[in-house]
Order: sequence, then structure tokens, then C-alpha cells
Amino acid sequence: MIARAAWIPLAALALALLPGCRESGLSLMGGEKIADLREPRQDVKVRRAHQMAWNDAPDGSGLQSYDAVRTGAASSGLIRYTDESVLRLGENTMIIVVDREQKKGSGETSVVALPSGTVEGRIDSNSERKIDIEVRTPRGWIKASNRTADGRPNPFRFKTAMGDDGAVQVTADSGEVKFVAKGIEKSVTRDQALSLPAVPGYQAPDKSKGNKELTDQAFKELPDFQLRVWNTGERQIWETAAEPGVDLFLIKEPRDRVMVSDEVITVRGELSGRVRAYLLDTPIQPDSQGRFAVAVRLERGANSLEFRITTPGPGGKGETTQAELLTVIRR
Repeated sequence: MIARAAWIPLAALALALLPGCRESGLSLMGGEKIADLREPRQDVKVRRAHQMAWNDAPDGSGLQSYDAVRTGAASSGLIRYTDESVLRLGENTMIIVVDREQKKGSGETSVVALPSGTVEGRIDSNSERKIDIEVRTPRGWIKASNRTADGRPNPFRFKTAMGDDGAVQVTADSGEVKFVAKGIEKSVTRDQALSLPAVPGYQAPDKSKGNKELTDQAFKELPDFQLRVWNTGERQIWETAAEPGVDLFLIKEPRDRVMVSDEVITVRGELSGRVRAYLLDTPIQPDSQGRFAVAVRLERGANSLEFRITTPGPGGKGETTQAELLTVIRR
């Protein structure tokens, strides 16, 4: 691959060479500061929008549109916006501070691109001011706001992980966030998680490219990709993004790791669409409304109830199978 040369005006180069001007918390080029880099730990570097080289990032470095931040192994950093929102970068992460977009009727949105790695976003304030964060990954966008559509407070904390194999996971510790991809929008609320599995042959973004080129890489439309949303300890949902709301497997009760006294319990849930499910290798037969109830005899101690869930494979070829475990403890 031929490296792309970066053209830098002589005035900017001269400014960069002046004592005390390499990193002063301000960008080397003119423009509005969007955020500050705080608490850099271990290996944290910044690549300015107009540069191709990575430089050490001291605490307080100012960030502008299309500046990038990168962390190495066992490293982390904090991106603090002027609107009170915060993004914490995990290890081996690259983000690009895209801009603060003005959106009609919804105020400003702080936008970052996440080619790979892990970020945690939060806003704890109940401020009357509307504060939005948008994290853009190659497979979809994660959107969070401190105000719901009807104006109620929505302080949020969420975590997004984008793998080099195409896998995505979004978890919400509080509030509500949305995952948006072509043809689908899913809410992830407190104590819920959403995941997309790895994609065979997925090509991670080429991080040697310029910041803006990496940012402009829109997420791809991936037909028949699998999407899981689950609420740990209470329910599990499995569906395909190709037909949202049609393919569904849902365990309503009992919750995971519940303790019971009865020798026989009833597992209840919903099953619809192209999904076929088996409990302990026995087919689950739903009623006309997609509901099912299955009696299970328990041994004393921990009982692992294994569900096997299948749907047609990509393009209708073969089957995709996934296993789920539900643990019930009998006293």
C-alpha cells in the first residue's frame, strides 16, 4: 500500500516548531475546540486532522473536528466535552472526534467515530439543556440523549465495543440508548445488552488512512445479520435484523439463576417467525399466538436448561444455530 502524503501549510509547520506550541491544550490549526483529552494513562496519542503522524497526548490537550485519539495496551483516556458529556476510552481503542452537529429541533450532538475498540459514554446531569452523543461504528450508530422524546430526564451510562472481527456489543448501565443501522433501530435500556456477532471475512477499517477518510466510511448494509438483545437475569431475546420483530425467541420466566423449592417448574416464553427452538433437545411447540409453556423436572442444586435456537442461514442457505443456557437452582 502506498502511504498518502499529508500537505501542511508552512505557517502551521512554523507554529508547530515554536517552543511551547507543540501541545498546549489547543489545536495547531485554527478552529473551535470541541473537547479536552483528560487523564491519559500509559500509551495515549493524538493525530491531528491535518497530520498523519501520532504524537504523545498530555493531559488537557484540546480536540477539534477530525482529531483522532488512540490508546495502546493497558491504556485509557477521557474525552470531556464542553456540554458535560464524557467518553472514556478503553485499551487498544481509536476514536475520531467528528464534530458537534446542529440538528433541527434537537440541539447539538457530539459525534465520534469508533473504527475499533471500546468507549464508555455518560452524562449524569439533569440539566435542562439537551445533550446528545452519537458513536458511529462501521456496523451501526449508537445514539444517547439526556432527554427522552417527550422531554423527560434520561441521564445515561453506556458502553460500546467494536471488534476488529466485526463484532459489536452495546450495554446500558442506566438510561436508554439506541442502536441504529440500515433498516433497524433498537433501544437498549438499563441492565440490557445488545450484540452483533463477528462477520466471517470482515475487513476492519484501515487505520493508516486519514482521520476524515476513516470517519466517512459509512456502516455497511449486512443482510441477515444476527442481532441479540437481552436483559441479564430476567429475559433473553433473539431476533434477526433482516426482519425485526418477526423472528423472536423470548424467555419470560423463570429468570436466570432463580432459586425455587418446587421439583417441577414451568418455563414460559414466546416463539414466532422462522425461529425453531428446542429445550433439552425436545422441540418447543408454541400456541397460535406464539406463546409456550414447558414443564421441567429439577434435581436438587443447580440445573442447566439448554435451549437450542435455529433460523435459516444467510440467504436462506442452511441453518444458523445458537445455544442459550438458563440456570435454575432448586433448594
